Amino acid sequence: MKLIYVLGLEHSGTTLIDHLLSGAQGVVGLGEVANYFSASHMQHYHQRWGDHSNAYLCSCGKPQDSCELWSQLSDYSGLGALADAPLSAKYLELVKQAKRLKGEGTTLIDSSKSIHGLQNWLASRSKLGLKKSDIRLVLAIKDARSFVTSMLRKQPMKTSIVDVIHHYNYWLGVNRRLFKLGQESGLSFRVALYEQLCFDLQATITSLSEGFVNQEQLTTEIDHHHSHILIGNKDFILRNRQRVRYDDSWRSNSKVKCLYHVHRPVKRMNNSIYSDLGFHHFFNDQ
Repeated sequence: MKLIYVLGLEHSGTTLIDHLLSGAQGVVGLGEVANYFSASHMQHYHQRWGDHSNAYLCSCGKPQDSCELWSQLSDYSGLGALADAPLSAKYLELVKQAKRLKGEGTTLIDSSKSIHGLQNWLASRSKLGLKKSDIRLVLAIKDARSFVTSMLRKQPMKTSIVDVIHHYNYWLGVNRRLFKLGQESGLSFRVALYEQLCFDLQATITSLSEGFVNQEQLTTEIDHHHSHILIGNKDFILRNRQRVRYDDSWRSNSKVKCLYHVHRPVKRMNNSIYSDLGFHHFFNDQ
C-alpha cells in the first residue's frame, strides 16, 4: 500500500488533486480523512451542512450509509459510536476497507491538508505497514494574488486593506511551514502549482503520481465517481465539475495587485516558488 498526502491551504486545489489522481485503477481518493475522524470538526460540519440533503453524499454518488467505503467506517467518524476509539484503530480500519475495495497494492489519496492529518498517518505508520518510501507529500500552492482574491470572494463583507494584508500573511505563514515540512520530512515531496494544474494538467499529474500510480491509467478528466470524497470542498463536490478552469479575476483587482508589490516577503516567496518550478513566464511581475 502507498499513500499520497496532499498538504495546502483551502482554495489551492487539494480536492481537485484528490479527484484527478483517484481516477486510476487501484487508487482510492479519500478526501479529508483527519476531519472525518475528528469529533470537533464533524460537530462543526454537521452544524453547517446537517440540514443539507447532500451533507453526507460521497463523491461516488452515494450517501454515506450506502457508500461501499464509508458505510463501513461511519461508527469511527467524529459523530459515530466509536468516535473516541484510538486514532490508530480508525486508520487501521480505513486501510482495511480500502484494501477490501482495491486490493493490497492500493494507493490512498488523503487531502486533509494539515500537518496534524499527516502526523496521524505517521503515528500509525508501523501498525499500517507503511514505509517512508511508501509516502509522498504533495504541497498544493496557488499564486498569492489568486489565493487572496478567492478568500475575499468567500468573505465579501471583508475586503479592506487590512483584510487583504491578513490573507497575504496567512498565505505566507502557512506555506512557509508546509514547504519547510516537505523539504525536511525525509519523505518523497512534490509541489503542485494550481496554475500548472490549469494550464499543463497532464504533465503536472504525471509528476505528482510518478511511482505511486499506474501512469498508463492517468486521465485529465474529473471523474467524481471513482473517488470516495465525503469530507472536502463540498461546493466542488456538489457542483460535479467536469473540467479544470482558472479564475484570473485577481488581475483586475487593483487593491490585491498593489498590496502584493508592497508586501515584499509574499512577493519574494511567490516569485521564488514559481521561478524554481519553471512557471514564472505566465505571471512575469504583474
